[in-house]
Amino acid sequence: MATSRIERLTNLVICLLSTRFPVDRDYIRANVAGYDRDSDDDAFERMFERDKADLRDLGVPIEVAPISRINSTQGYRIAFDEYALGDIDLDPEEATAVAVAAAVWQSPELSSAAQSAVQKLRAGGLDVEGPGAGASTAIAADRGAEGALLAMLEGIDRRKQVTFAHRGNPTQPFVDRTLHPWGVVTFRGNAYAVGHDVDRGAVRTFKLSRVRGGAVLDRSATVRPPDGFDLHAHVVATVAERDPVGVARLWVARGRGDGLRRLASTTSDGDFRGRPGTELTVEVRSVDALAREVTGLGPDAVVFEPPQLRDAVVDRLTALAGER
Repeated sequence: MATSRIERLTNLVICLLSTRFPVDRDYIRANVAGYDRDSDDDAFERMFERDKADLRDLGVPIEVAPISRINSTQGYRIAFDEYALGDIDLDPEEATAVAVAAAVWQSPELSSAAQSAVQKLRAGGLDVEGPGAGASTAIAADRGAEGALLAMLEGIDRRKQVTFAHRGNPTQPFVDRTLHPWGVVTFRGNAYAVGHDVDRGAVRTFKLSRVRGGAVLDRSATVRPPDGFDLHAHVVATVAERDPVGVARLWVARGRGDGLRRLASTTSDGDFRGRPGTELTVEVRSVDALAREVTGLGPDAVVFEPPQLRDAVVDRLTALAGER
């Protein structure tokens, strides 16, 4: 069975990474699956040159050097230190922006680039699925908000109004809203759309995890934010007023809740109703974001305090039970 081009390129990378010294073309032809040992030399040369060019276009640093000190035959290898992904140092807001991209990777327009970026970040050790990074964003955790995000971004780009459905909390019904979108801002692991609410006649901030669907109104007037309006400062002020900041005490089952464990300021072993686990103390930067993370763990996480976090988790679990 013929080897696919992708498989051949992968085999070539593995070969050039696994050798301490440069290897020549004859070695590659004989040992890398995908090259036809029985083909004529010209056909192999053409294929190998194309493969080298493709890998370099992908950013793979192929070195060319003599295969030894006493043999000047040209050889090839990939230096691991140059090929390995460097340290990734993103703050929570930057990591959240990556998660927004991850949230829409199933869309045909963004699938390849977004998924590739997230895979590379995960390979580098970045948590794009924990609170303050990735899955704590409502979009990444909730595929239903994908259409809303795309509509918001299109409306911002085209400066047109956007219609969508919104609910104030998980237990409330969705209500149709119309917005002049000015921008999308990430804060405390969540994404928010900011703009002029046509229905309310005032500036409003919508958490995208609570939005469904979305459509751009082509015939609407041109939308522009007021001069000097600071989107991020507005979201910070709005969310800080809406969500209290405090400390939560939680329990997570053994082997579960890695995202919560990374956020914990203190930990201690403890059983809950006979199950082994860990008690955590976690800073509450957003009741809603933390409640979403706890809810996602189901029976493997329990909130001891504060009451508002426990109530938020109960509301979410009740809403989920009602949808089944």
